[in-house]
Amino acid sequence: MKNILVSLVILTCSIFCFGYEYKALPISELLKSIENESFEYKETDFAFGYNKYKSCLYVSDKFAILKDYCVPKKSVAAGYTLFSLKYGIIKLYQFSFKRQIDLITYPSVLADFIKTPIESLSIKNLNKILSSLQDRFDPSITSTNSYNESVKDEGGATSNLFDIKEEDLPPSSVKSINSWMSETQKIVKSEEAWDRLIEKIEDSLPEK
Repeated sequence: MKNILVSLVILTCSIFCFGYEYKALPISELLKSIENESFEYKETDFAFGYNKYKSCLYVSDKFAILKDYCVPKKSVAAGYTLFSLKYGIIKLYQFSFKRQIDLITYPSVLADFIKTPIESLSIKNLNKILSSLQDRFDPSITSTNSYNESVKDEGGATSNLFDIKEEDLPPSSVKSINSWMSETQKIVKSEEAWDRLIEKIEDSLPEK
């Protein structure tokens, strides 16, 4: 079975699904951008979806990064939520042997929610954004190495964007999403590639 799986999930798409450019930029490009930024630690608090472990917020001119499981530290889990007007919202998650990358929100959609300099955002602000996005039907992508009973495969990449007919999407959107799926599958299915990814992000963040 192919590593790259596009699942057509029955989903009713709201009007928010239209009028946006759905572009998934390469993770390699994202990492280079992060490495070129100068981050500062901002605060620690409970991020959206967490009520036991606090997240640490780091900001730069172009990024806000939530480092999950920051306080108290959890050795078997790691999580980062990256906010960028250029790359959208990307979630990196690891629990034991499971590794997952989610493009939660495309850049064109996120632009509607961030109207102030990104370095000015607090965890409270980011929580409001994540809460608002949860109530919408915006497309997203998930790429994981985890066993998925529904597809009978060791991991895969799925996008609910293809619930919108591909012929109604710009060819550049479909091409970038398929490329993103292919790239992220190579990362999540390789422990070495995943560790390099996390290490580069960690090296870019200052001590708390």
